[in-house]
Amino acid sequence: MRQKVDNTELTEFIKEQKDEHTIKAICDALNFPRSTYYETINRVESNRDKENRELLDQITQIHKNSKKRYGAPKIYTVLKNKGYKVKYLDFKSAEIALFRFIESWYNKTRIHGSLEFLTPQHVEDLAKQSA
Repeated sequence: MRQKVDNTELTEFIKEQKDEHTIKAICDALNFPRSTYYETINRVESNRDKENRELLDQITQIHKNSKKRYGAPKIYTVLKNKGYKVKYLDFKSAEIALFRFIESWYNKTRIHGSLEFLTPQHVEDLAKQSA
């Protein structure tokens, strides 16, 4: 049984493998409908998704430029000064959003080819067991 991954991750995996195998064979092996694969690759990004992606890019850049020192309150202030309409009303909601951003960036459940197609969480667990 495969771990729960989203359609975008599976689609990316299929794109990487389609030179070696047919899309039908990959989709069948993953128990992933071909119609979902084609719907995912042809999807047009919504305005909200574009805005969220741009905001996420800004947050990432601000965090990187601060040598990863800025936390949610400072990032919120910098975004506000740049003219972004940020929807965080208090420190706690900004902190939660920043935590979600970090957790989404460091995806522990996505399989990685460089980890022999294991998840980062599985590799961490194996390292703890052998230590």
